[in-house]
Amino acid sequence: MATVENNKAPTNLINNGRTLPSRSSVMTSSKCSVPSSLRSSRIDLLSSRRSTNFGSSPTRRLSSFRVLTSPIRDLTSPVRVSNRFYKSNLTRKASKRSLITAVMPNELETTNDNIALVPEELEILLDRCNKIEKTAIQNMKKVEQSHAAVTADIKKYRKQVNNVLDVWEKEALERVNGIMDLDIAHLSSVLDEVTKLAEEILQSAKDVTEYKSKLFEVNVIETEAKNTYREYKFVSNETISNLLKTETELGDIEITHEVAGLYNNLKAFDNFVPTYLEEINVKAENDTFDCDITGMTMIGNHKLFLTDTDNKSIKSVDTKLKKITSYLSLSSGPWDLTVVHRGQLAVTLPNEKIIQFVLTTGGLTKDRHMKVNGECHGITYRRECLIVSFRSPGKVQIMTLQGRALKIINQDLHKARLFDWPDYIAVSKDGNYIYVSDWHRNTVTRLSWKGEVTGVYKDSLGTKMAGVAVANDGSVFVCKRTSHSIVKLSPNLSVSNTILEEKHGLKYPWSLCFCDEESKLYVDNNRNSNTVAVFELR
Repeated sequence: MATVENNKAPTNLINNGRTLPSRSSVMTSSKCSVPSSLRSSRIDLLSSRRSTNFGSSPTRRLSSFRVLTSPIRDLTSPVRVSNRFYKSNLTRKASKRSLITAVMPNELETTNDNIALVPEELEILLDRCNKIEKTAIQNMKKVEQSHAAVTADIKKYRKQVNNVLDVWEKEALERVNGIMDLDIAHLSSVLDEVTKLAEEILQSAKDVTEYKSKLFEVNVIETEAKNTYREYKFVSNETISNLLKTETELGDIEITHEVAGLYNNLKAFDNFVPTYLEEINVKAENDTFDCDITGMTMIGNHKLFLTDTDNKSIKSVDTKLKKITSYLSLSSGPWDLTVVHRGQLAVTLPNEKIIQFVLTTGGLTKDRHMKVNGECHGITYRRECLIVSFRSPGKVQIMTLQGRALKIINQDLHKARLFDWPDYIAVSKDGNYIYVSDWHRNTVTRLSWKGEVTGVYKDSLGTKMAGVAVANDGSVFVCKRTSHSIVKLSPNLSVSNTILEEKHGLKYPWSLCFCDEESKLYVDNNRNSNTVAVFELR
């Protein structure tokens, strides 16, 4: 585990001129064994506490010793344990970050109740673990719901097949029954006729004449000729018979799509309903001008970071508390920012042609910066690379964190210029596509990492395109600044739907940020309103 440093006083205890180990240094393993090298120090430490324990029962004194020797709580299940961490954080117990001391650099400091305190960068990872756990539970419910729905569909389809077969069977039986009824009726009439003929012959036996004898013979021959019936058999439907031979399944189970990453509950384009929730005031006391929020990004669910160009500052906003929690002044107006690993932001300063790195642990503090060869504006981070847009001339550059250019995208396959004034940049959640808004061309362009154009959205009314954000389901949100609206685009940019307009209270939106877990969209509401509007998208 990496060492975390801060400016707290040393944790060693001083007693009668002797340096004693800190609490964390005498924490033992889960077996609670006490190394012989520390026994004397512990005895001295207990001696120093004798006055406070004087007169107490042996049990109470023993509990004091157990506090010193209790093992660090098992952290093998960080997802479950993290819930206790955050409860402690909410009560402000864990507001102080843990020290990894020189005595035991590989263990975390603990409070009296053995709840470990973790650095901010680990809190972020635990927060992500909590999200994954919550998502997995919800996804399990969705799997069960999907199973129930598909099972019902299979049974319904089988019932439909059965119903059709029942109808066909009934019709076939009706036909064979009809044949039988007709033949039985015919043979019954033959029986009646032959019975009547036999009676007539018997009655004429005493005075039969040659004429009558010939007449009876003819009648018998005719009746005998009528004594017939039809034999028949069932001939199956050849198509169905062949189907039963060739087909082996009632139907197939087709995976329609696979949900990647975190769950998301965004609905389809045709029934997408945004709900206004609130506005968060982002004007700080030391701001000279009204806010001009040109960039947004989030760490976790409630840490929103903003670039305020006019006030030359970066602000950290707690969206739960609805207040600014940290403020950093810069030498010039920042434009956009993105989260880099390990609690670090990368911020573009176009007037100085530099990218400033900012640390977020324990507040906002400047880190290193690097010079770039142009007016850098939009920025995002993916695959260990920064993707930056530049104006004059317009281009998109993929570079390392040290500033080495890996690829410059400014022309298509036909050597035609791709951008006039590329402004904002976002990357799809799967990392395969780069989205770039162009202020002068009124377009949003989707690019591969090779620079191939795979989709273009162009506003027919000439609306200026600004901030871009991508959701987990691939939906692309874009600020249409001059039409006071937000448009939602399909991943390939072929389908568009305006979801927020001026009637929702928007005015000249520059930037936006989308939180997938809570389905919340944060929008720079008005460059003179000093607020960020929050909408729920469900």
